[in-house]
Amino acid sequence: MPYVTSIERIGREEGLAEGRVDGLQEAVRRLVRARFGAMPAALDEQLRAADEATLTAIFDLAVQTASVEDLLLPGS
Repeated sequence: MPYVTSIERIGREEGLAEGRVDGLQEAVRRLVRARFGAMPAALDEQLRAADEATLTAIFDLAVQTASVEDLLLPGS
């Protein structure tokens, strides 16, 4: 088994975390388009700035909500 330095391990972990965030962002976009027909620009901006936990919460809410406006943060 090849030796993996701590820097390589950290880089791999960061890459995996970034991949999860990218995947969640795309999943929310696809879900919103499928359920509501369009992706509001304000929501797309929120998705780009959100962390993994926030994206998971938005995804869960998008499955249940009746309106895309319910997904927008106040002030958006």
